[in-house]
Amino acid sequence: MKAQQFPDFLVNAPDEQARIVYKKGGVFFDIGGTIYRPALYNCNFNWNDSPNFQEKIRNYAQADMNLLGMGIRAEEFWTGPNEYDYERLDNLLAQAFALAPTARFLFGLGYWNGLKWWNELHPEELIEYAREDTEFPATDNIGAYAAPSYASELWLKETAESVRILIEHIEKSPYRKHIFAYRIDAGVYCEWHYYGMAGSMPDISGPMVKLFRTCLREKYNDDVAQLQKAWRQPEVTFDNALPPPKDVRLQYLDGTLRDPVEHAWSIDFLQCMQRSLKNALRLMDKPAKEACNGRALVGNYCGYFFGMGYTAEGWHIVNDDFITSPYVDFQVSPCCYSSFFRKISSTMLARSLAASYRLHNKLCIFEADGRTCLAPEDGNKHSYTIQESIAMLSRDLAQAISKGCAYWNYDFGRDWYNAPEILQFFHNIAPVFDAVKDFSSSAEIAVIADWESAYYHAVQAPYGGPGTYMSINYLAHELKLAGLQFDAYSFADIDNPALQKYKIYIFPQLFYMTPAKLAKLNSLKKAGRTFLFINAAGWLTPDGTSLDSILKTTGIRAEVLHQKSSVTTTLADGSVMDYFEHPTEIGWKHSPVVKVTDSEATLLGTVALEDGTNVPVYAKKENDDGTISYLNGAPVMTNQELRKIAKAAGVHIYCDSNKGVVYANNSMISFHTGTPGEYTLRAKTAVKWTMVYPEKRTYPTVQSELTFTAPEQNTYIFMIEE
Repeated sequence: MKAQQFPDFLVNAPDEQARIVYKKGGVFFDIGGTIYRPALYNCNFNWNDSPNFQEKIRNYAQADMNLLGMGIRAEEFWTGPNEYDYERLDNLLAQAFALAPTARFLFGLGYWNGLKWWNELHPEELIEYAREDTEFPATDNIGAYAAPSYASELWLKETAESVRILIEHIEKSPYRKHIFAYRIDAGVYCEWHYYGMAGSMPDISGPMVKLFRTCLREKYNDDVAQLQKAWRQPEVTFDNALPPPKDVRLQYLDGTLRDPVEHAWSIDFLQCMQRSLKNALRLMDKPAKEACNGRALVGNYCGYFFGMGYTAEGWHIVNDDFITSPYVDFQVSPCCYSSFFRKISSTMLARSLAASYRLHNKLCIFEADGRTCLAPEDGNKHSYTIQESIAMLSRDLAQAISKGCAYWNYDFGRDWYNAPEILQFFHNIAPVFDAVKDFSSSAEIAVIADWESAYYHAVQAPYGGPGTYMSINYLAHELKLAGLQFDAYSFADIDNPALQKYKIYIFPQLFYMTPAKLAKLNSLKKAGRTFLFINAAGWLTPDGTSLDSILKTTGIRAEVLHQKSSVTTTLADGSVMDYFEHPTEIGWKHSPVVKVTDSEATLLGTVALEDGTNVPVYAKKENDDGTISYLNGAPVMTNQELRKIAKAAGVHIYCDSNKGVVYANNSMISFHTGTPGEYTLRAKTAVKWTMVYPEKRTYPTVQSELTFTAPEQNTYIFMIEE
């Protein structure tokens, strides 16, 4: 494209450096010295095909929302070996900048569909699967999909080069001046999960075997005797080692956890798979960062913890390496799927460990992709009227503000937003953001995620079921329904001074414990603090299972029964800690059973074994160091019980109603509900209350509690000021 064909406003514009900045406790974009709100509309890869997309973009711009997402699929520009076609890319950029000349763009490069021509040229580089999978069609890459192995050195080299070439092409044009970020996509649904993670058991290909043997040499110090001892295979060597077959990968302790000693073969391989992910992302992000000379931000969909099934074969377990990488500036995650989270009056929980990002000056972007009433039924649609759609969209806004993170509205390039009421909602976003004087967290509870323990999780059903999924996700769901706020961190962060401020620390899946991890955990154990451990916390160690490790981790003595029990706990008063779908009625069972045996602990609840025996699994203990420990060996904690623990620990409870969800920070309290009625919200001190959404209303009295009427299902946002 000739220089005179570029718009004058770009030709004459200066280059802009993009940075992430934290102001007022919240994240913002600094683009060329101008501060932008952390809110985007992401049209993404369907820009030209999206119905009425011009109207949506113009409305966003008219609402003073000037950050947009777009992108191109790899097959649209990388057409063969060393062959690139820039026509579609150049036309796309020209149209985008003509339509939105004042906008700044986040540009995506999509590699998740794979390249047919590349696959045909290099069949030996493709993923091979350990198990036949007929559950998903061949076009669904969550199943046995034809795609290059993450371990393929050839794919990594050539794809990284294509990333560099495409971004260099953009950076040589004036279009670069309004592109502030690049996002590199691959893996399942462009989210960097391993292809075939949903039961197909990737990856036993030649490239993965080669990487596996390299990993083994490093782990076992090139000492074959160490390898043979660990695997209990006297014939194995670094030259003949293979990925474990499917029957070995399906071996667990009681169907729930892998033993670090008994299942070392599987664990070594899963760690190798995660290394292949780490290598792939680094080799994609590095050339992107270098091609723009560090001018633009670079990131990916990644970092999912909440709402995830498939554990070690699909999670981003090495995410601590990503958010400390010099080549990664941001990560994007959608919210949890299923009606349990997405229905009106539920939590719409973001998947990321949002609080971790600010510790590393990185950016967390929450993808608000809820289906409005205009979307066709697809299994993920949970709003069926305009009012429900507005309630959902405003809930997303409140969650992003409460977490001090960025977010984007995403309709997958479809016609989900083209109703006057929804387009008008976009005009409400900027005023609400601008009304926030302090985005910093007001949470007094920290939920600590342990990525490392995920190597030891059994394969889970996609979205539900007993065990790890329930421990993580039902806990987070119930915390929000309890009127409580929490910050979510990685275990790697717990020795950061920022984590010293909390009153309660919750560990939903801290199965695997080492001396180094125990020392970090003990750094939090100070008088007056409360610790809640779910499931068999600390039971797994490098030397195998250990009851002593449970005691050192939780402070409570327990034994482990290799039996199955109910997933819910019966409390001393006869009530049952059950969640709303009542798993006790559908036959879900939990194993192994952690039986509390500590005579100094106060027993709080029991579970029923399959033979009907009641076993104590839930207890509280006041420790000699002044801390208080709770251990629940069953995976379900209800909002009522969490409120009890919070009240005893002096944690602020924003609302006592179970009919909605509170999102709050130091200057906002928001309440989302699907049930019209009267509700009372509670601030930490006497404050001045101002409703900023869905209407503007000032309350004249300075007060710690506000009772208001919700005339319809919606999200009600109040600013508070002392």
